[in-house]
Amino acid sequence: MKYLDGIGALLADGFGPARALSALWVALGCALLVPIGARLYNLRVGLLAGAIAALLPPLVAHGQIVGHESPTVLWWALGIVLALGVHDELPDNPRAARRTLILRLAAVGAVVGIAVASRFVNGLLGPLCAVIVVVQAPAAARRATLGWGALVMPVVAVATVYAVWPRLWLHPLASLGQSLAKLDALHAPEPFLGTVTNTPGPHYFIVYLLATLPIGALACVIAWCVRAGLERDRRTLVVAAWFVVPLVVSASPVRQDGVRYVMPCILAFAVMAAAGLDFAVRRLEPRVRHLFAGISAALVLYLATTLVRTQPYSLDYFSEHVGSVGTVARARLFETAWWGEGLDRAVAYVNANAGPGDRVYRECILPNHLAWFREDLWPALVPDPRQATWIVSYATPCNVPPDARPVYRVTVDGIDFAIVYRR
Repeated sequence: MKYLDGIGALLADGFGPARALSALWVALGCALLVPIGARLYNLRVGLLAGAIAALLPPLVAHGQIVGHESPTVLWWALGIVLALGVHDELPDNPRAARRTLILRLAAVGAVVGIAVASRFVNGLLGPLCAVIVVVQAPAAARRATLGWGALVMPVVAVATVYAVWPRLWLHPLASLGQSLAKLDALHAPEPFLGTVTNTPGPHYFIVYLLATLPIGALACVIAWCVRAGLERDRRTLVVAAWFVVPLVVSASPVRQDGVRYVMPCILAFAVMAAAGLDFAVRRLEPRVRHLFAGISAALVLYLATTLVRTQPYSLDYFSEHVGSVGTVARARLFETAWWGEGLDRAVAYVNANAGPGDRVYRECILPNHLAWFREDLWPALVPDPRQATWIVSYATPCNVPPDARPVYRVTVDGIDFAIVYRR
């Protein structure tokens, strides 16, 4: 992620180019759903899956952030499309076929290695690709696939991680242990289903995935579940594994921050929704022309409208069956305003209106490294709000002095994301 988005960071004193590159990685991940959907079902399923993914609020939201989520989306989609094609049109000559198989398995292993180097939990891509490769293998080639896959994919993946991560070059085991140790630290408490906790249950990600899936797409996913129960074929196993394998992260301490650690599940949702709609309309199509195209267009319009309605707060989107962001925030159902949404405008207000040397209190901002004040205001940051002229409150309760009055608010659906106080 730092190699990819760092290119953009070098181009400007700001996040604009880096965010554009981040959006590009998510867009490419969505585009790869077209060949995946076409391979598993048909071309129209692939096209609709890509369109749905491109318009799902969580993918749009994380595509605007310079973080690990955007390359995660790309690497999982790329790994899956390569795994699906490992056995495509192998040469008739046994030696050439073996060589081609090994090279393709190595390519899958390299993508898994890059994915792990982007985020540790992406190691789950390896087992998923292994399942896909074995399930897709012809019966006659399954034993050879198991043997070569068990050898080539892990070796290439480990070698790739080592090659692209300079920190490992001198002391690989010690450096890797230091990085893994960071996963043991508890994160800050967050609201979840009416309580504030930093140890939510293993159902955390499932609840978040369902809460952030637009209800129109959810209906299509339910149709896919019916289809899966009736068909129970290889492609059903592949898509089901695609959704279930990333959820293994629920067994780790990183149950936090909504869906950011299970982004591949959202890609699986997009394929499920497209295949579910394809299944639902199939029997009616002989009597109603262009039914799939019409319902697909309506679904795309619904998702686009949802984005317009929530923009620029797609990170705080929750589906109709959960309630608006205001309902969610008031009931403490889920986390909102946790990555700087609206804070930029509050800080800009202070930068525009503060006098030279005005004292600023920023400890009511969680996390406070999100707040970048005007250069001359940094020496004037104070540890006590009673010493401050300006106080910015964001995402955390703030005990402001009684003489502080609110002068600026960033309000979304009746909830104050950020408040600027002046004394």
